[in-house]
Amino acid sequence: MTGTRPTVFVHAPDARGLRPVTLGGRPLGSVWSSRELERLLRRAGYTESGDSGPGPVHWEGGGAADWPDEPLPRRLTAAVMVAGLLGCAVLLGVIGQVDAARSATFAGRLTGFLLLLAGLAQVAAALAAHDFLGKRRWPYSGVPVLAGAFIALIMTTLLLGMWLEEREFVALLPVYGLLWCWSVWALCILLRRRAWSGMRYPKSVVAGLTLSGVLAVTNFSYAALYTPNAARAQLITTAAVGKPTVSRDGTVLYVPVTVSVKNTGTVAVNIAGSAYWVTGASSVPTTSVVPDYWRKAKERDVDGDAEGYSLPVPPTLLATGPVGVEGSWLDPGSEHAEEKIIQLRRGAGQPEYTVVEAVSQVISVRQDRARIRPGLKEPSFSWRAGKAPAATCLASMDDCVLFRARVDHNNNLVNVTRGPRYLSVWSYQEGPDGAGADIKAVITPLDSRGNLVDHQEPGDRYGFASETSRVSRVVIGPLAAPQAPRTADDPAPTGPPEEEDG
Repeated sequence: MTGTRPTVFVHAPDARGLRPVTLGGRPLGSVWSSRELERLLRRAGYTESGDSGPGPVHWEGGGAADWPDEPLPRRLTAAVMVAGLLGCAVLLGVIGQVDAARSATFAGRLTGFLLLLAGLAQVAAALAAHDFLGKRRWPYSGVPVLAGAFIALIMTTLLLGMWLEEREFVALLPVYGLLWCWSVWALCILLRRRAWSGMRYPKSVVAGLTLSGVLAVTNFSYAALYTPNAARAQLITTAAVGKPTVSRDGTVLYVPVTVSVKNTGTVAVNIAGSAYWVTGASSVPTTSVVPDYWRKAKERDVDGDAEGYSLPVPPTLLATGPVGVEGSWLDPGSEHAEEKIIQLRRGAGQPEYTVVEAVSQVISVRQDRARIRPGLKEPSFSWRAGKAPAATCLASMDDCVLFRARVDHNNNLVNVTRGPRYLSVWSYQEGPDGAGADIKAVITPLDSRGNLVDHQEPGDRYGFASETSRVSRVVIGPLAAPQAPRTADDPAPTGPPEEEDG
């Protein structure tokens, strides 16, 4: 006995050319073409003969030849949509993983993890795009795709805006431009196809997402922008001259000098460069006031002292050296101190200094704004002209020692929107006997030959700061003067000071 077979209905195509198929009032799916219809009916149990299969096919809104779908444009649109979302996911992952793994601050790591999370959202959007631009088995598949396109537009606009600050070519610049154009195209496609349709309460969902976004941006701005700028970075460096002593044979004067640097701020800092200088000063006393002494003193040094009863003599550099090691760091509250012993010859024909002066300087970079790559501890020297690497001194330097290393901003968004930056630190001397010894540090790009580009980064971008100690002075005139020959009745002079362990 032959049973009644249900009728197959192929309904009218929708705006995308997809035709729904029902079997006896039960939905079977949707098809783009007659070939897909055959496969769908075969899976539903359709046979050419026998009485167990469905009944005749009933066509609505067009016959068996009406298939308005255009496969090539549809597949190209889906492929470009998925490729753009996956490309944005890779870009966000590449940028975010650096901050998530190596940032020195909580806010920096939070930024990195948020970028990685946004990258995962792009991957989910790519999976949803395959469904949304396909047969839409999931009614809400357009929402994550729309969110992914908005994320791409926001991130690429941010990256291009940051790039416009410096306008330097970077390898990822074409990627930013292509993804920005793609995001605009994707949003036009998604808005035209009403990607949010299918949601029960779209306005409520949009309002909730907007409020969550505002709260997240507010919290992120506080953690990433306000907190690092409010944190204080402060170094104090000192140079103190101690009490001089004379050697046992009376030919050497020992002058102790203690140099130190302490981090009194609330953030860790990297020591980019440091130096102390010990100089000997002397003067020739006069019995009357030197004519025009004030004018002459100000012409010589506008910030120097003017003395009416002495003729000044240019100071002599007695000793110099680093206070800390370049590339080392100081945590909040930590201190580094060293004691130096300066030796001065005494006797006939030796210089007679009346005052010994000491001063120190430290140049630092905040760890919450910059990462110094390895290499800053490797010096190069200007006098090794034929040997690599040779230091390149600036115009005013006679001899110099150069320390150089790549420096990265703590926010990787800054690094990927401009060329590489390098920290260059010079310890140099000017004039005879190094009377003009000093240190200098800059953060700049380098050209293809490794030379400085005439563009210095603002100091606050990397937390760049320089601290100089007050000048410490000790009068040594009587001790430095040549001594008369000793007699048997004279007491033995004191010996050199003993250095403490550690």
